[in-house]
Amino acid sequence: MEKKTFLGVIGGSGLYDLPGLSNIKEKSLSTPFGQPSDTIIAGELNGRPIAFLPRHGKGHRFTPSEVNYRANIFALKSLGVTHILSGGAVGSLQEQYAPGTVVIPKQILDKTVGLRERTFFGKGVVGHVSLADPYCPEFQKAVFNSCKSEGASVFHEGTYVCVEGPRFSSRSESHAFRSEGCGIIGMTAMPEAALAREAEIPYCTLAFVTDYDCWRENEEAVSVEAVLAVLKKNVDTSKRIVRSVLEALPMSSRNPIFNAAQFAIMTSPELIPAETRRALWPLYGKYWDTSTGQNPAALRLFFQSPTLWLSTSFQHSRITIFIFSSKKAAQKLLLLILVMRSHWFIQSKPMASSPSSSFSLTITAITPAVCKLS
Repeated sequence: MEKKTFLGVIGGSGLYDLPGLSNIKEKSLSTPFGQPSDTIIAGELNGRPIAFLPRHGKGHRFTPSEVNYRANIFALKSLGVTHILSGGAVGSLQEQYAPGTVVIPKQILDKTVGLRERTFFGKGVVGHVSLADPYCPEFQKAVFNSCKSEGASVFHEGTYVCVEGPRFSSRSESHAFRSEGCGIIGMTAMPEAALAREAEIPYCTLAFVTDYDCWRENEEAVSVEAVLAVLKKNVDTSKRIVRSVLEALPMSSRNPIFNAAQFAIMTSPELIPAETRRALWPLYGKYWDTSTGQNPAALRLFFQSPTLWLSTSFQHSRITIFIFSSKKAAQKLLLLILVMRSHWFIQSKPMASSPSSSFSLTITAITPAVCKLS
């Protein structure tokens, strides 16, 4: 599936605006999962669409545990965002990642403790999306090259350990994370990365190192003052990187993550509660047949002829066979679908095992249909 690219930026600490935007619009969105952290600022940079959302809200009002990650990701998806660049402050757990450097991690270790809503699934629908590689390699490469082009000291490696916060680590915890092979420590990568994958959005963390956490015994432990001081020095660099990333993105993309949930949903479409289907339609509607759950009796009444509805459901498509008493009745259905501009593939042929007067239509729903037949 090819999409026109649309960059979304989730700003972490110290990254609250994008200067140079034109055609600026403020989007106040509601989602089935509540309100996003703040108004989304949408606009254009050099003719390319971009949207910005402050993760903690303007003025830094929400703790990492209070951020409504589901609403944030859902809102960006609803606007048409195709790629998410997630900026934020982190502590370093390795000597080479000095304060002021940028790390684009390849992996995540989730140490949050269950206070955060972490999936779009549930309430009647079960899905299992792979997060073996939580970041998009293709997108990360573009971000890495943009950092280099802007003169940043950047590493594309390592593991981001995500802790609950809002407190900083104890020394024992910091040493334990180091012993597990983690490179940087932060509080916001999860469930943000997992939700982006469920929403089929390529995602990349742009981590700005502000301190050495507290594992270095000969240095003062991390403090808010130290974090803010480093961030202030890096604000201009981070904004230049964002601009460069936008320019580096291709105008359109066929990223495989656009179909990350294609085989993830285990629940049969007809068993998913209507309210859940409505809530998740912007995410997974392309995999669900809109005729599911509708009343065949309405079709029989419309055609005023005996109709047999034979249906077989597969995981991501539905084949429905209508058998009518005459070819004329079948043609009525075909005409209705064409008039309603439904995206259905249709085959019609006489039924070999039925009376010569019967006729059938086999309809395979391959994308969401426009028409409502109930």
